[in-house]
Amino acid sequence: MPLSSALYGHLLGVHAALHVPFVKILGTLLFIAIPISLGMLVKLRLPALTRVLLALIRPFSFVLIVGGIFMAYQMGASILANVKPQIVAVGVTVPLLGLIVGAIMLSFRRAEADFASQAPFIVALSSTSEMLLIVLGYFAHRKLCGSAVPRSDA
Repeated sequence: MPLSSALYGHLLGVHAALHVPFVKILGTLLFIAIPISLGMLVKLRLPALTRVLLALIRPFSFVLIVGGIFMAYQMGASILANVKPQIVAVGVTVPLLGLIVGAIMLSFRRAEADFASQAPFIVALSSTSEMLLIVLGYFAHRKLCGSAVPRSDA
């Protein structure tokens, strides 16, 4: 996604206004990948240490989950204090609608369920293709009709 945004921004000439924080994205990925890699390495090389660490981490994880739920409730209550009840009702229906759609997909036969699960990927691919067509159309229009808006970087 960031790479396609940078590419389209550069092709459309708005790359100076469209800032993609590659360093922050890379930092986030490393922040996730390094602990997972270390955990896999410890599990592979030192299985006894893995059992000890799991015995220590499980209660700590439970405390973090309970604390996270409590903090989320506190923050949610303060945020929702000034929100209209209709908006809260709409927000609650989104997960319920997803649950209903998921239950319907479970009632499909295997081939139909596989086909239905491909829909999000098809939407993602088609939106990228549509953006590419828009960019190509823009270039063709600019090439054939000339630039209607003078560029500031010329």
